[in-house]
Amino acid sequence: MKIDSSILKSLSVYSVANILNAAIPFLLLPILTNHLKPADFGLISMFQLILGFTIPFSGINTDGAISRQYFNTLNNKLAFKYYLSNAFLIVCVSSIILSILYYFFGSTVSSYTDFPVDWLWVIMVCSFSQNVLEILLSLLQVQQKAMQFSILRITKTFVEMGLSVLLILYVKNSWESRIEAQLIASILFLVLAIFLLLKMGWVVIKISKKDVIDLLRFGIPLIPHVIGAVVISMIDRMFITKMVGLEETGLYSVGFQVGQVISLIQTSFNQAWVPYFYEKLTKRDFATNLKIVKFTYIYFIVMLVLVALLSIVTPFIFEWFLGKDYSNAIKYVFWIGLGFAFNGMYKMVVNYFFYIKETYWVSILTFITAAINVGLNFVLIRLNGSVGAAQATAISFLIQFILVWLLSAKKYKMPWLFFIVKHNKLN
Repeated sequence: MKIDSSILKSLSVYSVANILNAAIPFLLLPILTNHLKPADFGLISMFQLILGFTIPFSGINTDGAISRQYFNTLNNKLAFKYYLSNAFLIVCVSSIILSILYYFFGSTVSSYTDFPVDWLWVIMVCSFSQNVLEILLSLLQVQQKAMQFSILRITKTFVEMGLSVLLILYVKNSWESRIEAQLIASILFLVLAIFLLLKMGWVVIKISKKDVIDLLRFGIPLIPHVIGAVVISMIDRMFITKMVGLEETGLYSVGFQVGQVISLIQTSFNQAWVPYFYEKLTKRDFATNLKIVKFTYIYFIVMLVLVALLSIVTPFIFEWFLGKDYSNAIKYVFWIGLGFAFNGMYKMVVNYFFYIKETYWVSILTFITAAINVGLNFVLIRLNGSVGAAQATAISFLIQFILVWLLSAKKYKMPWLFFIVKHNKLN
């Protein structure tokens, strides 16, 4: 399939940006592994796990609604401003409600994660900041401002990781320094995001019942989907912490970060692909749809090839960059990389649901997959040790991909079987 120059340009920008964005923490990983113990990485992982569960509830997936609504209001800029402003209002209100819940039930969260209850307030600040920043980033993405999008994301990562190194080296060699750095960076970029939204004139104070209902109708059904995605990609660390130990969770987190290189590649592509994909589907042209399908199959193959290449270079990565204390983390990389390859394939087929606005199906299927993931973690960790958690992640992403692909093929007709069946009409 021949791709327009616009998507190639966006893809190149997003790819470079995501590579840099992932390279910053990856290149700093040797410093962190030499000054932090595996148990410290375990606590940092628990922080990220709780944060991952918090973000969808405090944000109600408003960034996704904004991305979709932008194309529906191209001829009415003021209407979109109202929509975006009400999205910001929802983030504020939901964050306040969630903060109250954490205040009263924080000890329960702490008992399940082994994360100190006194630090839960940091999660709320980081969550609120991330959701506001995602509103701005979504706006930049749909406007195809890939360069501004990338600069903003890279800068935040650079500031966060730079502060982490400074605090770990010169203040305290512990997990607290890493989280304090994330807190400071979150506050700085929260202020910056609000400033930019106001400066660009996108925030107009007007409460619209219609917009709030539409935002909630889009976002709430996606909460189980996002939570399910977090379960699939992060609950493994909770199982390892409880069934093996916090130190092994730290090793797993390092292996996970290396395997996540596949995620940055498929994320880069998806960021460039989605606006192009939506635009092409609006044409409802069979020839265009056939090209999309053929390209999708090629993409699937490329994902698997990348996993094979990652497996080959993994031993060299650990030998050259990471200390001997973390050599046991190599065993996780292949399974994590394979899981993210399946996740990349899933993103290619789940976009059909977002296009037709039937997001509840995404939530249902992801929630089913998440439930399977929990069972797989329990069984495979008991059978194979901590590597069973990585295997559970890979299998769960595969199941999610297959389920979504099968249902999306029924909901939005595409010539998936073009090599067997002759298609004469469109959806």
